[in-house]
Amino acid sequence: MHKKIIQSYSMAFPEFPITALRALKTLRETGSMTRTAAFLGISQPAVSRAIGTLEQRFGLTFVRRDSRPITLTAEGELVASFSDRIEGDLTDLAHQLARLRHGRTGSVTIGSFGASASTRLLPDLLRSFIRSYPEVTVSIREYDDQELAEALNDRIIDVAVLANPPDRFDLLLLGQDELVGLVPQDDPLAGKASLDPSDFEGRPFILSKAGSEPLIRDWFSANGEGLPPPSHRIRQTVSILAMVEAGLGTSIMARYALPRDVGRVHAIPLAPPAPRDLALVRLPGAAKSQAADLFWQFAERQTG
Repeated sequence: MHKKIIQSYSMAFPEFPITALRALKTLRETGSMTRTAAFLGISQPAVSRAIGTLEQRFGLTFVRRDSRPITLTAEGELVASFSDRIEGDLTDLAHQLARLRHGRTGSVTIGSFGASASTRLLPDLLRSFIRSYPEVTVSIREYDDQELAEALNDRIIDVAVLANPPDRFDLLLLGQDELVGLVPQDDPLAGKASLDPSDFEGRPFILSKAGSEPLIRDWFSANGEGLPPPSHRIRQTVSILAMVEAGLGTSIMARYALPRDVGRVHAIPLAPPAPRDLALVRLPGAAKSQAADLFWQFAERQTG
């Protein structure tokens, strides 16, 4: 790969042919055209021609040819010093590209729709991935459900965690979540094993705006009921729990979106159940980067 990088550089910057730069650098050390040619693995005429062409291009003399050993002029020393840096940078570039090709470095951006993914599903997977590939940078960005799909389509993110994802995406199933009803612990409903739509009738209802609203509406509709008129529309989980605990209403949320300690609130399964699949998804086809493809392959092994 290093050789290909050098060749690409020579094509991109023909005014500074790499052969001439390397020849001047080596000539400074050997003081001999013959030894320089042997070191570079080319003929002596090729060394002389490369340096001569560069001198003609800039109208400057880089080599004192009448001295023994051969030395560089001040202009030649300047070119040789830049040659050191250029070749060092090209070597570093070749190494970094090789590491990218083998998936040892790079970055992956993961989109999450909130607490269900960020606190329950992703930490263990990311911990294992980072342990296996410590030089790959992983970042998480949280979006609303609609924004999350748009960010994926626009390739702002590499992969995303979606609930009940559409078939147009490649997907890996991470787990299954369910909707639960939230009631105060001193409410008569708290003693029930499950809640059906009629249990929410005639009570103030707190509608979660954190992403589960379509699934909540579908659950009521599938059971022949309409969504109770929301008394409150709240985005933050902690606010919903505080309001339920204070007796200001009941609510429905995804179980994984809840903290492990919900205080004086009971989270009760719904009847019939309202499950949702949580999956890691990406756009079909080639990954945006080698690191993103590596992460997907790792997730496949972990979830397979």
